[in-house]
Formats: sequence, structure tokens, C-alpha cells
Amino acid sequence: MSYFKVWDWDKKLRTMLRFVKLGDIFCFKLDGDRYCFGRIISKIITGHVAELFDYMSAAPEITEKKINKVKRIYSPIVIDTYGLFDKKVYKDGDWRVICHQSNFSPIDVENVYF
Repeated sequence: MSYFKVWDWDKKLRTMLRFVKLGDIFCFKLDGDRYCFGRIISKIITGHVAELFDYMSAAPEITEKKINKVKRIYSPIVIDTYGLFDKKVYKDGDWRVICHQSNFSPIDVENVYF
């Protein structure tokens, strides 16, 4: 049984704030030909805490196998999920939720505080 639900980049142009969940995998366009990936690991009052992966791709696609192999590139960060995923107020980038991992539980966050 797979705990991953993956959809195409064009499937969800926007994700309303109330639907952003722990375990959502997102993708954002870094520049003209590279996409970066990350995952929502916690909800906080000012947005969500996310981890960014050490994986970039020429296409906005990621597989379950790749997600299971990626590593966090640095400490988790707070992101403005309302501005990035819901209202799309940042014109320099396009951020979209492209996958959900239903059994996700954050690891290595014992010393992370916001």
C-alpha cells in the first residue's frame, strides 16, 4: 500500500490555506529550467514549517522512490503558505502542492523551535 498521492503540476494551480496539511510535498520553480522540492512538516500560527530537499529537477515531478531517498538541505524554515500557495502574491515564483504523504511524521526536529 502506498502512502503517497501524487498529481501533476497543472492539476492544482492553487491550494487554499485550510487545505495545506502536514506531509504535503510541494514544488517551486527556481529559475527557467530548475524546480526545487520540499515538504510541510508542521503548522504554526504564522504559517507552516517546511523542509527543503536536496533534489532539483528539470520537470516539476517527483516519485515516491525519490521522496524516500531525499535529504533535508538545512534546518526547517517558516514559509508564508497563504502567500505562496493560496493567494500567490509572490510574482517571482510559482509554488504548488504536488503530492501528499499520509503517513508522514517529522524526524530530526527535536531541537527546532519557532
